[in-house]
Amino acid sequence: MAEARAKAPWWAHILAAVGVAFGAFSINASSGVLLAPGDTAAGDRGWAWFGLVNGVAYVVAGVGLWRLSLWAVRGAVLIAAATLAVFVAYGVWVLFGNPLDVRAVAALGVRFAVWTTIAASAQAWLARNIEPPAR
Repeated sequence: MAEARAKAPWWAHILAAVGVAFGAFSINASSGVLLAPGDTAAGDRGWAWFGLVNGVAYVVAGVGLWRLSLWAVRGAVLIAAATLAVFVAYGVWVLFGNPLDVRAVAALGVRFAVWTTIAASAQAWLARNIEPPAR
């Protein structure tokens, strides 16, 4: 198995903490929508489930990145790609006549930018600091 040669730079822990914080905020906000009494629109509940699942993935990936786990770097890339896919799906959904929520666009844009930064930074660090497995 590949092993890291160097300690993580200071910014890697900051990015991991940002990922965990994003996850905690996502879980909190999504849970509020899902557990709210009263009639919540079906579309809001769908986005809330996406936010809840993503929030858990953010926390897990953030903890893994803090520990410099290879799977967490791959997870960060997957999170960024999934967020982009949902962003595109939301755009298509709006193009079919559904209402545009500027807050959703802003939230998806920020999530995509943050996780792309985290994934790209972690990938670049790993490329320079991982030893290939012995053959």
